[in-house]
Amino acid sequence: MPYEYLGLLKTLLPSPPAEPHEGAESVEFGPDDLMRWTVEDLDSNIEWKHIPASHSRTDEGVRLVGRFEDVRRMDCLEPDDPRFWVPLGTCGVKDDRFPVDALRFPVMEVTYRCLSENAFPAIAWSYRGGEHIHRLSSSRRWRTAACCISHNGFPERLESVIIRLFSTSRSSESMEVRSIRFRTMSSSEAEAFRLFQTQAARFTPPPSYQSLNDFMPLGTVMNAQTARRMAETLGIGADEYWSLALEDLVRHHHNCVMLEDGQTMTANEWEELLALFERFKMKLLPMVDFPVEEEPSAWQEYIANHIKPYAQSDAILAWSLNHAPERHALPRLTDARALIEQADPRHPLAVITRQPGAYVSLAPYFAASGIARFVSHASWHMGELAREHSRLCRGQQFWLMAPAFIHASGAPDWNSCAEMRLMANLALANGARGWFTYAYHNDPVWMSGDCQRSLTGPFLAFSDLWLELDQRMDRLRTLAPLFLNASAEEISGNWYISSVQSGDHTYLPGGAAPIGSFRFLGPDHELYVIINNDIRGMASLNIDFPPESLDGQELYDVSDFISERQWVPMNLNRHLEMFPGQARAILKATPEVCAFWRNNLASALIEDDRQIIAYDYKIAQTYGLNTAEIEENLEQGEASGGLLNSLAYMDRARAQLVDLIYDAPAISIARSRVIEASAALCACDGALCRVMARGKVEKARELGQRLTPLAREFIHMRLELRLGHGSAIVQHAESVVRRTLELLAEIRSHA
Repeated sequence: MPYEYLGLLKTLLPSPPAEPHEGAESVEFGPDDLMRWTVEDLDSNIEWKHIPASHSRTDEGVRLVGRFEDVRRMDCLEPDDPRFWVPLGTCGVKDDRFPVDALRFPVMEVTYRCLSENAFPAIAWSYRGGEHIHRLSSSRRWRTAACCISHNGFPERLESVIIRLFSTSRSSESMEVRSIRFRTMSSSEAEAFRLFQTQAARFTPPPSYQSLNDFMPLGTVMNAQTARRMAETLGIGADEYWSLALEDLVRHHHNCVMLEDGQTMTANEWEELLALFERFKMKLLPMVDFPVEEEPSAWQEYIANHIKPYAQSDAILAWSLNHAPERHALPRLTDARALIEQADPRHPLAVITRQPGAYVSLAPYFAASGIARFVSHASWHMGELAREHSRLCRGQQFWLMAPAFIHASGAPDWNSCAEMRLMANLALANGARGWFTYAYHNDPVWMSGDCQRSLTGPFLAFSDLWLELDQRMDRLRTLAPLFLNASAEEISGNWYISSVQSGDHTYLPGGAAPIGSFRFLGPDHELYVIINNDIRGMASLNIDFPPESLDGQELYDVSDFISERQWVPMNLNRHLEMFPGQARAILKATPEVCAFWRNNLASALIEDDRQIIAYDYKIAQTYGLNTAEIEENLEQGEASGGLLNSLAYMDRARAQLVDLIYDAPAISIARSRVIEASAALCACDGALCRVMARGKVEKARELGQRLTPLAREFIHMRLELRLGHGSAIVQHAESVVRRTLELLAEIRSHA
């Protein structure tokens, strides 16, 4: 029977033994055990739900059958893109052998065969804070596949294991599983890993970069090819598309963009884009398709063409060479890192994995590293993931990427605002020092794209999550220096929280505390973070700091300062009502240190306000509005001699500018109509996705061709509004709204 290695084992030992390691100490699950398993999977994944599945005993094992006939969404996917599956696993099964000791039994073997032509099997396992998956060969013969489930002592235990049977065809597919075994390493495997670890120990640690000490990325993901295609679809230039996008990002308090497919851009496109990022004071993290598997000569050419020319750019935050590197790529990635550091010593190399299980091998060798985790309704899991994996980071920053998109398969589910709020807050509280949301924009799925929803959709419009992230990034961006200058410390019990009560609409996972309490210790300050873990109900709590606990120090609720712009000491006895997913940050330090951080936070707020005011001020000037009073406030703020005074003047100028614009019909009425057109276009996009989900692919594309001209009119109205032509576009905007709503009614008749 064929025996093969997967993943890192395959890299270290390309020629596996002819037969399984029968004599190894092991824990084995045979056919009778597998029959006790369920056709259930992790709740955070949804593509398996609602697909009929069954398993039955055979002479040699257990047969898993999935009936994919009614999965109409499969018609929206590429024929070679398996997304839907049926599971057979330990979810919901009580077995004393779980959790499996992964340190004692680090190798997992699965013996299986496929019974149908379109069966694509995989093996997945979960551990505290993450999961991993390996594709299996679609073999019709019995075979055993072995993979390493623990590396560098992580993870220590496996909580579940799941066989997944994928299909790309609307048909019944099946496979047979004989056994799953966890075993000790053989002598040859142990020696291969020892040599690998010896080699890894010689890899130099990453250099330290001042930029990562001073800057915490809070951004979203864009795609260079999507931006190019959508600019063409909307009938505008690439510079106009990027200008609109970056203004939206700045207005929503983001400071960074992770750019996929950066290698597809020409030198001229790169120069224009970097100039835009510098003008908008944004950072760019290019994700490029680096030829890791090719010879080093190809690396030198790539670095010379795509990295070295931009080594002096102030807009670059870091480089990322691969969309989802696996652990076996470590030696080549570290070799590439050395070459890139020679060509560009200013910007670090970052590595971002799609599977948490790959992170442990790669993280120690890069200045910045992160995990992209695209699961549904798992806000608490995001905090657990950050806590378990951030301690593996040996560089300067650990980043997390959360989902704000829906693939053509319908997954992941769209997270609620409270879930996204809690994810971001828990990520930072548990060790993340960078946050990205996937993704800002998308190609319409009804125009052969692979995503049916994103933060702004295909038309640079807005979603509820985009507005939620606006508020979240506003707070986290201001708090960033406090997080960057502190490290997590243990906190005893509930410290000074004396009581916690939740409302009637409580929604918490089993065993989760209603309130999460976190403590960070800086060189001269402490930061306490309190988070309402509930995503539906309010949390009511009392805080009681004994006066003797201060020891000459002061307390400030810096969350209050960010929202209210008033620097007032916090009462030692305080009652708080916290909405779902909300976080509060409390600073404890000497009066002198508190004053230092007050000025630091005020400076950050002033700079953020100044950027946003600049855009509205330009619009006001374009329309000939009287901005004299605003200019006076800004000038007085500059000359006031104190940051709190400057902040107060900035607040006043910002409020006056908003009122001035809303009182100008040429701007406010036109903008309202443009927003109505945006909402109608978003509704059409969503309805077309529902038509696609019903399997009416051609009908959706036909209707989409009629929507595209309306989208072009909408985006041109946005540009005309910026140019001072608000009064001239009102009637046109009303026409676009009317025609779009008429098309929406027709689309819905097919959905």
